[in-house]
Amino acid sequence: MKTLPTEFRAGGFRFRQLARAGDVVLLEKTKGTWKGWEVVRLDHRPAVQMPTGHTTEEGEFMPASSTWGVCGWSPWTLEAAEKRFAAVVEAVAKAELASKVN
Repeated sequence: MKTLPTEFRAGGFRFRQLARAGDVVLLEKTKGTWKGWEVVRLDHRPAVQMPTGHTTEEGEFMPASSTWGVCGWSPWTLEAAEKRFAAVVEAVAKAELASKVN
């Protein structure tokens, strides 16, 4: 399975992983001198065979922009990003525990 790289470029931005807990990732996002942060819950996608015969690899991906606010957030400060990261990690852990109980 392809995992999300700890550093990558996308959409003209450079992303660098600052923290990770399971599928929750805190990223630093930079472009030139601008710096921001993103907290995401990774999306997992299965391998898919395209009509051309090419098969995409199973892996972890950034969430779709349509899920922003549910699976991705862009806090204004590093402190806010760290708080959001901790809150999402806690929420995921509680949801996983609840699913094991039921």
